[in-house]
Amino acid sequence: MHGECQEQFIASRSIVVVQFWAEWNRISGEPLRQMLLNVSPVYASQINFAAVETDNEEMWELIKQWFGHFLDSQKALIIRAF
Repeated sequence: MHGECQEQFIASRSIVVVQFWAEWNRISGEPLRQMLLNVSPVYASQINFAAVETDNEEMWELIKQWFGHFLDSQKALIIRAF
C-alpha cells in the first residue's frame, strides 16, 4: 500500500489499528491477529484495520511512513508488547 491508497486508508476513518508483527514472534503475533480478526467485522464501519509484517524488508519504508504519519497527526499509534 503506497501513496494515495495509503493516505486514503489512514484518512477514511478516525481510528486506524495497525498490527506490526513478525513471524518469529509467536507469543503476541497470532493471539493478537485472531483478536483483530474477530473484532474487525464488528467495527469495520468505524475503524480501519491492517497488519504489517515487520520482517519483510519491502515493508520497511511503509512502516517508517506510517510511524511518521501517526506521530504527526491527531491519531494515536498504540504499540503493546505482550
